[in-house]
Amino acid sequence: NYWSLYGNTTPSNVVRSGGKVNGKYSTRLTSTSDADATEIISDYMLVNGDSPYNISWSSYQRNNGQSNVKIQWYNASKTLLSEEIITIENGDMQTWLRRNANVMAPSTAVYGRIVLSVVNDQTDFDNIQMEQVQFSHQGNTVSNGSFEIDQDEDGKPNQWTATSNV
Repeated sequence: NYWSLYGNTTPSNVVRSGGKVNGKYSTRLTSTSDADATEIISDYMLVNGDSPYNISWSSYQRNNGQSNVKIQWYNASKTLLSEEIITIENGDMQTWLRRNANVMAPSTAVYGRIVLSVVNDQTDFDNIQMEQVQFSHQGNTVSNGSFEIDQDEDGKPNQWTATSNV
């Protein structure tokens, strides 16, 4: 078993879905109230303490509830050390979105587990990855990635150039 039901989740709220990014299937989590989350948790994955990891996934959110991706860190005896909520999505996206986050394993972490959680929503998840990286990005390396800076007020974002070669 690679993924298990978590918390008070009932099996009927977690189904294989034909909606997908690639492959044949994704997993659909459904929760019909704000009081009960539908959650699944991955198997234990070996990690290196004090190491950066990149977690990425695709999700398709159908309603105006909430879908979360969390990482739980465990020590050698599989005692929970901490849990980080990586993302909270609120809203009716109605399209596949690729998300990622950089996290740092605590110094005493030996295992990690990913938790997918949905509250009062229906969300498909696909292509979840967790990989150790050489460094953790603490900032965006793209200059003016939000396109907010226009110092010369010419209506074009600074640090970007128009090209006809696209």
